[in-house]
Amino acid sequence: MQPGAGESLLGKIVKASWKDAWYDHPQTKPSDWSDECAIVTYGRCVRDEDELISIAGEEVGDGEYRAVTHIPRLLIVPPIEVLNA
Repeated sequence: MQPGAGESLLGKIVKASWKDAWYDHPQTKPSDWSDECAIVTYGRCVRDEDELISIAGEEVGDGEYRAVTHIPRLLIVPPIEVLNA
């Protein structure tokens, strides 16, 4: 399910696909280089801002989170899917 325009993702379980920077080793010539690094992150949205979304992979204790991935929105490949509507 895709969120509606202007709908906050905060607290929802989401799936976000995004492109990351990467390192190819060894990369001695252009034919050795990868084309892209596609990432898919699943978890609870713990921050939903205009420029950034943060997704926690684990919830521990009283509202604390671990394994939080911070993704600039410019890197996200739309749409962000809501997995628990």
